[in-house]
Amino acid sequence: MTIKKYKKICLLIGIVIIILLFPFSYHLRDGGTVVYEPITKIYRIYKMHALTAGPDRLYGDFYIGTVIYIFDQEVYNDVSVANRE
Repeated sequence: MTIKKYKKICLLIGIVIIILLFPFSYHLRDGGTVVYEPITKIYRIYKMHALTAGPDRLYGDFYIGTVIYIFDQEVYNDVSVANRE
């Protein structure tokens, strides 16, 4: 294999890895939570801002913080409850 062909293959593999690990975001309808997740589902990042209102009360509390999952295992959780008073 020549050096040029080796460099092209390495460049192509690098581009594919970057595309597969690039996160896409989507928004949940719970008060403002944003989820970042790549196509490969290796990791997931939740930027939480969720309202916890129930059927018995009009206004609830908020979950605010960040949760990070790697291979579906929680590795970081900084979610706290903020009172709405």
